[in-house]
Amino acid sequence: MRIIIIGGGRTGYHLAKHIPRSVIVEKSPEKVERLQGLIGIDVVQGDASDEEVLLKAGIREADMVIAVTADDKTNYEVAGIAKRYGVKNIIARVENPENVGRFEELKISATLCPTTLVANYIRTLAHPKVTEEFPIKKMLVPIIGPQTMEKAFEEALQISVRTDAGLLLIGNSKEHLGEEQRMARLLDVPVDLEIEEGDMVAAIEKHLGDVDLIVMDHEEMSHFERLLKKSIVMRLLERSATPILVARTFRPYGRVLLLADPSEAVARLFEMARLFGEIFSSAVDVLRLGDSPELDAAMEALQGHGAEKGYAVGEIEVEGNRNIEAVKKVKSREYELTMLPWGGATLLKNDVATSIIQEASTSVLIARG
Repeated sequence: MRIIIIGGGRTGYHLAKHIPRSVIVEKSPEKVERLQGLIGIDVVQGDASDEEVLLKAGIREADMVIAVTADDKTNYEVAGIAKRYGVKNIIARVENPENVGRFEELKISATLCPTTLVANYIRTLAHPKVTEEFPIKKMLVPIIGPQTMEKAFEEALQISVRTDAGLLLIGNSKEHLGEEQRMARLLDVPVDLEIEEGDMVAAIEKHLGDVDLIVMDHEEMSHFERLLKKSIVMRLLERSATPILVARTFRPYGRVLLLADPSEAVARLFEMARLFGEIFSSAVDVLRLGDSPELDAAMEALQGHGAEKGYAVGEIEVEGNRNIEAVKKVKSREYELTMLPWGGATLLKNDVATSIIQEASTSVLIARG
């Protein structure tokens, strides 16, 4: 499906991140420079109301055009041009509600004000609804600062749009929460907000009974800072059995590394591997830290699920120290996500696990053993 997005502001930018292989048209050089950092997205610079610019963007072959600039005149002209070229699916954003009737006269697929949930329509066309019930029903995202929009929130949003999981955003400032809430609602993701004062860990603990996964920013801390205090992630691992996903500037999970052992975390880790393998079509590589009948059964079930759902499952053969080999694999930059067990009877040493959580280039999902 060829999709053209008109407008590279915040809305267009984040829509592009959720629609692989789309084309985005933007006239601002500054915004174009930012958009060019998106992987798998073509960027065309120019005024979208100019028919030649739209032809350059490939409007003749387009299956969908989404006009989301902040200018009603531009969106109207783009919708009209797309209509003339026979584009079947046209969505136009309308800033001024008084203009809605004029847009509807074009008889395009959808005319939406910013408060309307555009993603419900997009997802119906571009991402067929997954009918299987998934283990993640709700995720908690602590909004620690502006960077959360580009890390934890973005990663949680990618999971939500594929599973219908709701989001609980917790922060101490409405300023930081407002944009995330608007973006989630635009993509038809159920979202709740909680303004919490004081210690963030204490705030998170109040809501642990309501969520299945915590998605957090990676905290940049120097070695000296780590000696003086523990990060929020490490403090939560001491107090909570809820899995934690440490987000590092989202990239699609093309490959997932699962560090597996016979600990109590094995069932949860393999459950998460099945989920991410299916919804992202990820290749899952399993590195065993130990052996047991339970681990054999979990591996067999994962391979069967992969064969059924169409994602690859492999096993990494290890010679020598398995903890050392695990670290090497994490550092190889072959993977976008690492899953690992924590605590209890796990065979992954705590200092090794801590190093991976704090220093890996991948996102890291941790399940308690």
